[in-house]
Amino acid sequence: ASVINQNVDATEIPSDKVSTPAPKIKLHLKTILLPVASITQQVLTEQASGTTFAELNASWSISLYKGVGGDIGWKTEQDFPEGVFARLLAQPTNTLSEGFSDAAGTHLFAVVSRQEEKPAAIAKALREQQTRETKKKRLMHYVIELRNQIDYWINPTLQIKCQVTTVKET
Repeated sequence: ASVINQNVDATEIPSDKVSTPAPKIKLHLKTILLPVASITQQVLTEQASGTTFAELNASWSISLYKGVGGDIGWKTEQDFPEGVFARLLAQPTNTLSEGFSDAAGTHLFAVVSRQEEKPAAIAKALREQQTRETKKKRLMHYVIELRNQIDYWINPTLQIKCQVTTVKET
């Protein structure tokens, strides 16, 4: 009979380093979707002359969010094409600006408010992540120790498929 004893050093497990997650900045946005880019300047001029966002949304937008006042809720950088979110961060609140154009049309955005994750929430998430990783690492050490201490037998026909080396029992 073949007895297998694979000795694996527990120090070979890579130590996972926990990196502090960057705070997620969120923007509460409203949008107006214009069918063609040529009317963008006209809409921006109307807003500069004092027309409210609600009036502009009602008269110009073809967005599915038109019925809810153009409100698209809280968005993060991952929700936009590259560079758009950075421009929106620099934009003052309640000021309409051009976001991007795609097959649906030209998207204009107004920042309603800004939100940053609280430091306490970030610290709590970091502690939870560290706890999960510590538990995982301890479990891996335990499994390796068990594997090193327990002899087990594999049918010789399966040893080729498992790529296991055999050790003769003495």
